[in-house]
Amino acid sequence: MPLRRTWIGRRSPASRKIQIPTALSIAGSDSGGGAGIQADLHTFAALGVHGTTAITCITAQNPSRVSGIQPCSPAILRRQLDAVWEGFAPGAAKTGMLFSADLIRVVARFFLKHREVFLVIDPVMVATSGARLLKLDALKILERHLFPLAALITPNVPEAELLLRIPIANPGTFAGRQGNCTKNMAAQCWSKVATFGASARRSMFIVMVGMNCC
Repeated sequence: MPLRRTWIGRRSPASRKIQIPTALSIAGSDSGGGAGIQADLHTFAALGVHGTTAITCITAQNPSRVSGIQPCSPAILRRQLDAVWEGFAPGAAKTGMLFSADLIRVVARFFLKHREVFLVIDPVMVATSGARLLKLDALKILERHLFPLAALITPNVPEAELLLRIPIANPGTFAGRQGNCTKNMAAQCWSKVATFGASARRSMFIVMVGMNCC
């Protein structure tokens, strides 16, 4: 579906505002700039999309470690979402670090009201440095309340293993289990899942389509 376009105060040669697509990132702020809100905004801009944001957490981190996480309150997250919708009505959205069950519930309630938004969920759980970015009690809330609203879910390989409760050694092994995986995802109301990952020994990009039972 095409992204809705928003009038932005960028001037054309004719000194008139121009209209560009708008998307929303709901994620944490990465002080190192390599992930989270900062990385999403870079990607949006590179694709010619105006990026709007709703920040879930402020993190103190660099490529080596996460030294602090300060979650935003559910109330201020809800106000950010409402403000963005009122002013921009983005046609697509992506979630990243959601951190807690309370914040996930706020996001799920928002998208229940705005089902027309194309929602991509990146189920961020653990930082590259090993720091936990999703509380243990939040995973079931993520699966139960937010996954059914997604158009696409993009776990990396370790995240997919946690979500599916099976090891994914390589694409061949995964393909052999694809029938069971699809049934598992359909049972959980998952729609489309793109699993990706890379290491010195392996890389894979797998797209699985399950039934959307919602």
